[in-house]
Amino acid sequence: MIQNAIATVEQFINPIDRVPFFASFSGMVRILAGAVQAIAGIVFAYLKSIFSLFTKSNEKIRHAINLGTIHCIHGLANVVRGAIAMIPVVNLVLAFYDYKMGRFNYPDETLLPDVYPIATARKLAQY
Repeated sequence: MIQNAIATVEQFINPIDRVPFFASFSGMVRILAGAVQAIAGIVFAYLKSIFSLFTKSNEKIRHAINLGTIHCIHGLANVVRGAIAMIPVVNLVLAFYDYKMGRFNYPDETLLPDVYPIATARKLAQY
């Protein structure tokens, strides 16, 4: 549920990232939000791992570290996207990324139709 809420906000800001002048504002917001998300991912993984040590559950520790890492990486990706959005003309590269590449999605995110899930594409592959 949290991942879907974050994804909704990100997808709302995405079109603004491509509009000159407004992209500077959305870029600043995205950089701040991405930094908070990256730090929150690290703190979440640390606290959840410590708590899981008391329950002696290795599986919960792995899950906590994995989820924290995903949020940390996603936050850093938002910082990079925000920095790109703040550079006039270069921010137009984001249109190509949004329309042709796909979305750096969360594992439990509900994707919009016809959006390629970059982060979880390996799940689509047949072994």
